[in-house]
Parts: sequence; structure tokens; C-alpha cells
Amino acid sequence: MDIHLSRIPYTATVYDVRRAIANVLHSDEFQQPDPHARAINFKVVLDMDESRGVQNKGTGTLTLPKLKTYDLHSRLFQWLSAHKYSIPIEKGAIYLRRSERVASRKIVSYLSKARYIDPALEELRDSKVDALREHIRVDITQLGMLFYPFAPGPPRPSFSAEWTYPIRGVSESWVAIDYKKKNVRIELEDPSSRQLDAYIVIDFADVDHVWIEYDVGHPFACFSLIGRPKFEKPANYAFFDDSEGHFGAYDEDVDQYLEIDEIDPQGNTTDYKSNYTDRGYLRRRVTMLDEIHRRVAPFTTHVRICFPTQGEWERFDEQCKVAGFPIRRQSLEAINFGMYSVDRLRKARAWMQVFDRDWPFAFQLTALLYNGSLNTEELSALRPDIEKLHREQASIAASVLQDFKGAPVSPNIRTIVDHRRYLARIIGERTMSLGQQRSDKNIFTCHHVTFTPTRMILEGPSRLQSNSVVREYWENRDRFIRVDFVDENRSHFRLDQEVDGASFLQDRVGTILKGGFQIASRVFELLGYSNSSLGDHVFWFVNPFERVSRNANGQEVREFITAEEIRRRLGDLSEIALPAKYAARIGQAFTSTYFSVQVVEDEWEEIEEILEDRDNPKSHVDGLGRISQDLANAIWEGMCEEEPERRAYGVKPSAFQIRFIGYKGVVAVDRQLKGRKLCLRPEMRKFKPHRCDGCRAKLFCAHLNNPIQSLHIAEAFHGPRRAYLTRDPVTILEDREVRDEVFENLQDEAKRTTYMARDSSEKYLELLQSHHLGFQYRLPFLLQRLLDIGLDCGSQILAENVLNDPFFLGLREYGIQHVLRDLKTRARIPVPNSYLLVGVADEGPAYTKQGHSVYQLKNGQIFACVQESPDAKPIWLKGLCFITRSPTVHPGDVQRVTAIGKPDVPDGQICLFEHMKNVVVLPTVGCRSLASCLGGGDLDGDLYYVFHYSQLLPVLHVPPAAYPDEKPPPRQFTFDDVCDFIVEYMHSDVLGLLSVRRLVIADQSQEGSLDKRCIELARLCSDAVDYPKTGRAVNSRTAPKKLLPYSPDWHADEDNISDPLADCYQSDRALGKLYRRIKLNPLPPSTRSPVLVPSIAIASTPLSDNISMKLLPLLESRLGPFGQPSCEDVLPLFRTYLSELRCIALMHSLSPKPGTFVSEEEVVLGVILATNAERRIKGDRTYRMREDVGQLAWQTRQELLPGNRDTVFSQVVLSGALRRAWLAWRISRENRDIFGAGSFGLIVLGVIFDVFDRWVKK
Repeated sequence: MDIHLSRIPYTATVYDVRRAIANVLHSDEFQQPDPHARAINFKVVLDMDESRGVQNKGTGTLTLPKLKTYDLHSRLFQWLSAHKYSIPIEKGAIYLRRSERVASRKIVSYLSKARYIDPALEELRDSKVDALREHIRVDITQLGMLFYPFAPGPPRPSFSAEWTYPIRGVSESWVAIDYKKKNVRIELEDPSSRQLDAYIVIDFADVDHVWIEYDVGHPFACFSLIGRPKFEKPANYAFFDDSEGHFGAYDEDVDQYLEIDEIDPQGNTTDYKSNYTDRGYLRRRVTMLDEIHRRVAPFTTHVRICFPTQGEWERFDEQCKVAGFPIRRQSLEAINFGMYSVDRLRKARAWMQVFDRDWPFAFQLTALLYNGSLNTEELSALRPDIEKLHREQASIAASVLQDFKGAPVSPNIRTIVDHRRYLARIIGERTMSLGQQRSDKNIFTCHHVTFTPTRMILEGPSRLQSNSVVREYWENRDRFIRVDFVDENRSHFRLDQEVDGASFLQDRVGTILKGGFQIASRVFELLGYSNSSLGDHVFWFVNPFERVSRNANGQEVREFITAEEIRRRLGDLSEIALPAKYAARIGQAFTSTYFSVQVVEDEWEEIEEILEDRDNPKSHVDGLGRISQDLANAIWEGMCEEEPERRAYGVKPSAFQIRFIGYKGVVAVDRQLKGRKLCLRPEMRKFKPHRCDGCRAKLFCAHLNNPIQSLHIAEAFHGPRRAYLTRDPVTILEDREVRDEVFENLQDEAKRTTYMARDSSEKYLELLQSHHLGFQYRLPFLLQRLLDIGLDCGSQILAENVLNDPFFLGLREYGIQHVLRDLKTRARIPVPNSYLLVGVADEGPAYTKQGHSVYQLKNGQIFACVQESPDAKPIWLKGLCFITRSPTVHPGDVQRVTAIGKPDVPDGQICLFEHMKNVVVLPTVGCRSLASCLGGGDLDGDLYYVFHYSQLLPVLHVPPAAYPDEKPPPRQFTFDDVCDFIVEYMHSDVLGLLSVRRLVIADQSQEGSLDKRCIELARLCSDAVDYPKTGRAVNSRTAPKKLLPYSPDWHADEDNISDPLADCYQSDRALGKLYRRIKLNPLPPSTRSPVLVPSIAIASTPLSDNISMKLLPLLESRLGPFGQPSCEDVLPLFRTYLSELRCIALMHSLSPKPGTFVSEEEVVLGVILATNAERRIKGDRTYRMREDVGQLAWQTRQELLPGNRDTVFSQVVLSGALRRAWLAWRISRENRDIFGAGSFGLIVLGVIFDVFDRWVKK
């Protein structure tokens, strides 16, 4: 029951009443047994007297939560009975009695979970909301950018107004700061119609600072932005109604679609329909406000508003202070400069097209303009310098301009003179080019374009894993470009539910997909996408080109290759009748693949499926084929020749993921096959290869009259991966009666192991290896070698043997932080004796059918043998375990199985899997395949978690989910329909939203993930996973909603969890406990930043650090005593490395703010610690950064010691390499405060140890 409040002083506020009640409920009389229990939460609603303004009627309602430890209502009234049923408050007392009204179950449930918020904080927030309610009149709104005109004296900024509203007439526009939605909204009125014409929306997070001052007597405010504003127009489009005819509105504060007059959990009634036009969206998002704005939008970074009177200006000044914006008081002259006029842009673009024969240079030149590094005036002024650079130093010209894009990061780079000086310094640094590239076709450098709603951002080139299409046109690989679409803040599009987003995406994204885009003289058109990149909104485009090839008769033929022609040559896709399925099928050609071998026509064939034992059976081996040992050996040998290090760490694979003409899937080694043999199954065939005339009688043949085809390797499974728990399996296992203590103990062990990295180099080394950190710089190898010569970073080591290098220790702290953050925010907990393995199948039934006596797996059995490295002993898993795959969404996606251990094969039988390593073999008997029971998995490359840890075994059995296989009807389509599907997908991709909502509901429901809402969401997640292939979108509006309007603390934004007003509650489930058990301490900010290199020290004094002191005797024993060293020989290499690393650090930052960078410690470890709501975007940037720094480290290493681990060197070469490496080490030590010097030293140190090893061998 609610509690009735009376005799409340009329002038008391709800905050006064809450403080008074809190003094009682938070006193010792109400203390809970658990010392860590939260303060008791409660809700107060006052009956307000509208006739008296802000005063109350003297009455109200108190709602209390349910506590697990005692009856709060009873205890409160026991206390009240001793205190005259009143609670003291300033100027009186509040009287309490039981109410006849039943408390809302939603409110009670919420109060039982949500944390108590200090009324003073709520009062402060509400006071800010009230203070910012006023709309302030604006008479002029301008979009533009800052520039520094050349003039005597210190440079002073001016504002170039590129777009002004209104162009003519007088407009009553308004500006309002919305503290709840955290944005500034400028409402533009059409002067002629006096109707609302457009909105300019600025998010708080995008405001760097606000200039507030007078300009020639006119008061103004100018927003300096990190990103870009959003632009909207009024709209009137149908919002939504459900199948029962209800009209509703979306409340983004609670992530709910609410019906009219629905009472929300706070007890407030809101007429949501009044917020919307007649069954329509309030607004539609647009990319431009008019044609002039379309032209200048990519370049305008500031929004300037002018006020008609000083009064409005002063009120807005106060509002900015309340909102907490940084304010600058400085005059800012506004000039209608026309920096991006039609004529200026035309001249700039025409100049860029002059360099069409040097595409890398033309790309970087274009990037200077479109990335905002230079405006048209600055670009024109630097034209002679840039042309001279290209004319005299063409080999480094593109890399110089790429480095120059970082000019805005320095506050000293303002005027034309500054830019010219900066360019000269970069040219001086780039005294050499790291020109040597790896010769294989597995990796290539690719330029990247990012489209936001208003901008085109040019990045790269970055190193990417190639694919079969790129390898086919290898000589023209620079014609391919990667394109992604993101919002202005570099996240995926998150469209306000009040705003029509579909038309906006069709206008911006659809136009580019269908019409292409131009950079310099090259016009690019959409080619396709890989099946994984669609979710990242990343696509391949190509610039059509000519090439000379030979036909079947050996004659030269000149071909014009377009995107359509490339797609046509992939195979015969005429039978595919769905745009989404067509794109998914050609997408396998864009899958990143490695080394390819040649397979002739007689070496491959199709074989039969192994079917389930039921009506309308499916295949037990969906996506799986066979490969002979000889052909597998040839593949592995070829991969090791390209990368010799593979022999040291990789176990010869038992399975490969492949792409082969129209086939895709996994092939497992079958030792019964002799010679070079490849056996593929019909389910692996995704489209037909082109038919050939005169080919042997076979259903399919090698396409384009070529009997030799390339077998492309997407992955070679040469080692096991560690298995980790994550949020999904933790939630499901908890509901299947695994105790919370099991998770906590595993987390404690992981935490203890992580902190132990501070105790010794051995533990530090284990941390790096287990989490694959620092491998691009060979950090684990270096730690081991330093340990070999007596240096340990442990805390109990003698002073002369302590590895106390600040950079090494800093790397350790960054690594610890990275691991702890995953433990906390993702519940990513390692599990002993558990592995992530690719799934294959027991081929026994196929051989039994041929008359062989075969040892087979039974239903519910698996086989797994893991081997970490060629020198390690194999481990056979034996006993009960459970198996699952990602995503784990249904409680039945986790199944108990029995691992059989090492097979005991009877005499006379053959076992087809006993030789297999680092795979999990699934049975092929029974009425349903085990793979399909695990979230609808198959064997075309799916990875399965095998948890061999008895305490995690689920107790409660839950049958696997079974969803009907619904196929959408076929239809005729063109490639424009594929483009429309992409736009629809970007608007309707809700897999992430549904997955998180399922976890949140499981947290809020007493039934956990077994709640029927979670089961329904699991089904919708399954549909969403298939959406890229079926083209059938999931309607998130009809999906089950959260039980409470707030999220659990483990789902709160990590950056905002310390905010006491954050809308979250303290979860009492396993995920909440795990989240709170780890405290993250902020890392100290890096003292090194990638700005222009200061003067480099070249000293001759002896090095005194511990590493150098240990190395010097070893060097002198090989080279003799060093004389006066001269580092000039390696100085160009050092400068070039620093310049390249600076580009990488700036390019891969997650923030759109100019000047932000990835720290050197993150670059070395191969991680990005900055938080980002879009994990896939962060993952893509991390991957690209790793590839780039891996190439840079390899190239730098090659400059000091060319070759690989198998190369044989003479004594003279080794002596010279060792001498140069020592000089390079000196430079890195003497300049350790420079960004890049530490990582350069790691590369050099590795070379020194490599030479030592070779010296010993000789």
C-alpha cells in the first residue's frame, strides 16, 4: 500500500520532503544487515496547487520498495508509532498514515532495484532544466569556419560566414538549450510564411567551446564544434501503430513505445500524442538545408548566431554557463569570405584532377581540403610548394601530404606562413621512404573513405587482408577502395524516433550507393560487400579501369572492367531471386582470404551430404567438405613460405575455411583421400560457376574456360583459442542453476593473474601471450630475451637486475587496464581447460555407406584434441562439458555433451578424426545435427565454445530452440534493389538492440532468460541474424519491452557510471555482481603526443639505463670496443619512423576531434582503450591499426636486418646490422620523451637479439 502524507508545509518542495524522509529511512533504526547494502530508495509525489503556482496542497504520497531483509512498511510504522506518526521538516512536520490506494507494481519494482539519488543532486539537475526552458530569439544564423587572415601582428581568428539565414528579410528564429536531451536546438523560421522552416541541432558532446562577444556592436555566440550539427526539417509522416490499431509514441528516455496517457513508472501521466503531428514524425533529418548549404556543409565547423538585443545575448550567456559550456571572451570578426564558393571549389577540384597519374598523391591532396586540414585560400597559397614537392620528390610526396593532414593539431599552425613552414619541416623529416613492401598478395594497402551525413573524410592508405577479387585484378588493386557510412560522431546512425530516418538514409546513403562518388579524377561505383562488413556499414567500391589480358587462344584482349563486369564474372547467379541473397552470395568473393593454391579440374569433385534421420531432413555436414593430406600440406607449406614465423607457432591445420569459385565453407583433412583431392558438398555451393563449352560431362565446371582454379584460404585453424565467458552465457548459465560464486571465483582468478603481471616478467609475459598483446612489436619475445640476460620487472628483484624502463612498465599498466576493462564491462572471463574451436563432423556414416568398418561418435558425444604449438603436447578433452556458440541468445543454445578423449579404436576399424587437432568434431547421427541445436549453427566456419570445467555445467536442462525455415518469395530485381536493401538494412538492423534488451529483461525478470519475453526476443534475434540473407527485417516496435524504464548498472555507459544521476539501477544478478567487483583506476595521461618532432638529441655520453648496461658487454664481445659513435647513419630511419607512426596514431583515433590520437602504448599493444558505443567500429579501427603498425615495424626491421628467420647472413652483414642497430638503440634512448622513440627502441631491440641468435648459430 502507498502511504498518505498530510500537513506538509505549503511552501515545501518535493526535495524538502524527500530530505526529511531520508533522515529517517537512512538512520540506524532502518539499517540493513548487509553493510554494503544500498541506501533505501523511495518515491514522493506532492499534490500541487495549480492556483497557487509552485505551492503544494499540503498532501502527497510516499511509495516504498520491498526489501529482502525485513518488512519496511511495518518497521516504518513501528517507528512512527513512537514519534506521533510524524516526521520533522523545516517549519513543521509531515504526518503519515496508510493509504487505501495500492502502490503501482512497476514503481515498487523499480524502487527495489534503483539506487537512491540525493535530492540535492536532483534539485540541481531540475533547476538547470528549468533555467534552460526559455527560447531566446535569434535574428541571424550562420554556418562557417574559423581562419586566420594574413595580417601584421599576432594572428587573430576571423569567422568566414559561408551560409547565412535568412538570406533576405527578417526571421524570428529561436535558440533553446535542452538539458534533458543534451542538445542545443536552433529553430529557423521562414521569413515569408512565418512557419518553422528548419532545425539545426548541436549535441552537447560536440561543443568544444562557445565564443560569446560583440562583433561591431552586434552581440553573438559562436559554437566551435568537434563534430558537425544535425539538420532537420518539419515532417508529417505516419509514426506507428501496432496490429491492434493502437497509436503510440516513442519515449527515448525509457526506451519504450508508450500508448496515449500511459502512466510511466515515475507516476507521471503524459499525453504523448500532443508531442506529435497527426500520426506523423515531428521532423525529418536532411543532409542540407538548401543548395548553398549542400555545397558548403562538408567544410563548415562553426555555428554563429546573432541576437537582436543585448538582453537576449545576456540571457543566452547565462544559459551557456548553466549548461556548462566552456566560454571564450574574444572578438571574432565575421566576414562573408566565400571560402567555398562555386568558383573556388571548381578551381581546387580541377587542380586535383591534374595528378590523375599519381593516385596516392591526388588522394592525399583531396584529403587536405575535404578533411578540413586546409581551406581553399590556404590550399591555393600552398600550391607552388605542393607542386614543387611532387615535381622534385615524387616518391615521398603522398606520404608528406598524409602527414600534413595533422596540421590542425598544433595551436601554432594558423597562418599561411605557419603552414608553409610546417610543410617544409615534414619534408625535412621524410628524408627516406620505407619503400619495401611484403611481396605476397595476402595484404595490400587500401585507401578508405568515410561518409557522414554532410562530409566525405579521406583516410589511409591502411593495410588490409586481400580477397579473391583484389587478387584477380592485382595489377589494378589501387582502383579498389573501402567506404563506410557513419553518423557525424563516427558511430552508426542512431536516429531519433521522432525523426524520419528512412528518407534521410535513402537521400544520403542511397544516392552514393546508386550514383557513386568522385575523388580527384576517379569516379567510384559500388561493387559489393563481405557478409561480415554489412553490419559494419563498410562496402567495396571500384573505379572502372582498362586492362590487357589473354583469351583462350592466347591473344591479347583489352578489357574495360566495371563493377558490373566484376560481379558478372564471379559466377552464374541467375537463379538467385532475392536482392539480399544475391548480395550475400557475391559477398563470399569479398571475404578476406590468404594464400591460394591452384586446383586443377581432376583434383576436385562434389560428394553427397550426410542427412539427419527424420522427415524433411537437413544436412549434418552443412558447409563441410574434405581435403586430402597432400593438398593440405601444400597449402600449409605455401602459407609458411609467405610467413616463416608460422612454422614456429602454428600446428599443421586439420581444417581450413575456404572460398572456391561458387563454393564456401570448411574442408577437414581426410587421410583416406590419396594425392591432391578436394571434396565439396552441394550445400557448400552458393552459386554456379559459369558453364563452359566442351567441358567434361559434369554438373558444374571451372568457370571462364579455365580448368585451373584458385583455392582461397579464409582461415587456417593452426591453433586453439582460449574460451571466455561473456554476458550472454553468464546470464543463461545463471538461469540454468550455475551458482554465482562460480563466476565470481573465475573472475577473481583472472583478476589475480592480471595483477600478478606486476610481480615478475614471467607473469607479464603470460598476460601478453594469453591476450595476444604487443605481437606486432614482438613484445613477448623481447621480455623473454631480457629475462634471459638477467632483467626482470618484478618487485622483489635486485636493483641491478630490475627492468625499470618507464616505457616497458607503462605498457604493462596499459595491458592490465585493457584486460580489467574487458573483465568489468564485458564479463569476459577466461575459463581453464576450455577452448574456442572450429566445428567439423565425423565423416563415419559416409564411409560406412561405402562398406567400411568405422569408429563413430554417438549422439551427445564430441571429440576435441588441442595443441598450442608444434613443441607442445596434445591434450585430449575427456568427460562432461558443455558446448555453445556466439551469439548465445536462447537458454537452449547451451548443451551438455561428453568429450570422448583419445579414441580407443578397435582393431579392424578406422577412425576418421583421431588425427585431428584444434577442431571440435561433432556427431553425424540422430534426428537433428548438434550444430543446429546451438543457435542454428552449421559447419561452414562457425566457432564453438567447448567449456571443460565441471563447476560451470548447467544443472537445468533446456531443449534447443527450433525455428521454422521461412523463405521469402522470389522476385525480379536489379542492382538498384540491392542498394535499396542496404539502406533498409542500415535503418532496420536491430540485432544489437534486441540482444541487449534481452539481457536487460533477463536482469529485471524473476524468471531471468527463461522469461517468455526473452524467449521471444531470442527468436527475433535469430531472424535478425538471417536478415542479411533473407532481406526480411525485424520490426523492433512489436518486440517485448523492458520491464523497468532504466537499465542495470552493468549496461550503463562506462564513462557515466560515476554520475549519480545516471538512469540505472544496481543489478543483483550475476552480471551486476561481476561488474561491481572490479574497480578501474584511470591511467595517467600520456606525456608524449604525436606533434612535429622537436630537435633530436645525438649525444656521445655512455648510456646508463639497465637494458643498455646489460647489452653493451654482449655487443663488445662480438664487435669489440666502440669508439666515438655516430648516429647520422640511422637518423633518417628514426625520423621516418616517427613520422609514419604519427600518421597512424592520429588516423586511428575514435574521436572526431582534430588532434586526438591513440597513445604510443596502445599502438604497441594493439588496443584502443577509448570507450565507444559501437564495438564493431572500434574493432575495425583496432584491426586496421594493428595491420598498419605491423607493416611499419616490419619495414623498419627490414631496414636494419633484411630477410626473414630462414635467411642466412654472412659475418660481415651481421656485424654491420648489429652496429647500426646499436646506434639506433642509442637514438631511441636519448630521445625517449619523443612520441615514437619507445616503440622504435622495441623494434631495434628485437633486431639486436635476432643478430645475437644468428651469431650463436654461426
